[in-house]
Amino acid sequence: MIISVVSAKGGVGKTTFVSNLSVLLANKFQQRVLVVDANITTPTLSFHFGLVPEANLLDVLEEKTLLHNALYSYHNVDILPASMVRDQPYPDLSLLRFKIENLRNNYDFIFIDGAAGIGREAIEAIKASDRVIVVTNPEITALMSSMKVVRIAKLLNVPILGIVLNKTRRDDELKKQDVERTLGLPVIATIPYDKNVNKAINAMQPLVLYKQDSPASLAFALLASKFVGREIKLPFKYKIYKALGYF
Repeated sequence: MIISVVSAKGGVGKTTFVSNLSVLLANKFQQRVLVVDANITTPTLSFHFGLVPEANLLDVLEEKTLLHNALYSYHNVDILPASMVRDQPYPDLSLLRFKIENLRNNYDFIFIDGAAGIGREAIEAIKASDRVIVVTNPEITALMSSMKVVRIAKLLNVPILGIVLNKTRRDDELKKQDVERTLGLPVIATIPYDKNVNKAINAMQPLVLYKQDSPASLAFALLASKFVGREIKLPFKYKIYKALGYF
């Protein structure tokens, strides 16, 4: 399945979501996973994985190299990065679907990390996918922006798997039910704000490798288990976090 992960607002944690979920699916649940960085303007996926790629998605789209030459592996996750320094002409992203379609049978999940906003990068990411996940924060500006992404996905007839509510706090005014009522879609995961996320990013590691028992890591693990339809045994810390109102 090809899933685009999008947001209408930058800074909501979309790439953090993609990097952590993909590592869990590949390592905890032995899924074959590919992550594509389709954020041409402001790519950060490589940084999250500590990669310094040579060949990249732009080279593939412009047929300067074969696709397999631009794939990199990190903890059993295959990655097709974007160029960290774009000195090439703007690529034809309408070819994105065609390029990754050839890889469909090699993977259980292909995640497209789309650009923030509702520009052509985000639209082409949605068009290239079978399903969409919208990442947002529990704040009114992010929620209102998300309505635009939801509308675009519906216009393009690409089904939306649901909403990921990221960086939640116990004192948030907007709750899960508020988001579901406003967007008319289910919240498939609530990821609590976790101070370890920035530490992990600075260490160029996904959080689920950097600190496996942190609140956000456990939330990612719970979602990954739902993706594959398997139950997991969560550590006792999960009960503590839940009692404290993280989930």
